[in-house]
Amino acid sequence: MTISIDQLTLFFLSLVALFSPLAGVASHATITGRYTNTIQRKVALWMVIYITILLVIITWVGQALLELLGVTVPALNATAGLALLLSAVPMMTGNQNARPVEKAFEEIETETWQKETIMPLIFPLSVGASHAALVIATSSQHDTIPDLIAISFICFLFAIVVGVTNFFSGPISQRLNPLGQDILTRLAGIVLTAIGFSLLVRGITELVLSVV
Repeated sequence: MTISIDQLTLFFLSLVALFSPLAGVASHATITGRYTNTIQRKVALWMVIYITILLVIITWVGQALLELLGVTVPALNATAGLALLLSAVPMMTGNQNARPVEKAFEEIETETWQKETIMPLIFPLSVGASHAALVIATSSQHDTIPDLIAISFICFLFAIVVGVTNFFSGPISQRLNPLGQDILTRLAGIVLTAIGFSLLVRGITELVLSVV
């Protein structure tokens, strides 16, 4: 194995820093807070599973897939930034469509909570183009089978961090009154808007520089 423990530790810390658990609690709470504790546990568990699968796939075939599709990392950054802005601006301005709790519980019975929570929470709120770029860069430098197995394990540990963050975000939201939830939503929107704008600008800048 060519990758060292120190490099794996730095890789893990970088993934967590890009996710930012403190910001994650706020953003995840606005989505999962209206659901029951049982559903929140299911969401957290499925997020761990899906994020692990996604990052492991990127670890093993990410570089080859990007080359095959002709997609660049700057383009991924710009796309992720735009997607995050579209989700975050309504949160920041308070124009997010609120939905009664009763309706949410009715939809829970038809299992639509998976579509409404898991995918938006995974991309781009938890895993974005920057994570993909970091994983691809690390796996391309250390591409032996033992290295890729070690990198995959770190991706699994990161997925657990995201799942734990998501699990505790719901109870935090439920303990807040409507005013507190509104403030939390707006603060999360401000943070996520800033992150999205940063990703969009960086992606566009890198695309322009690559052309020039």
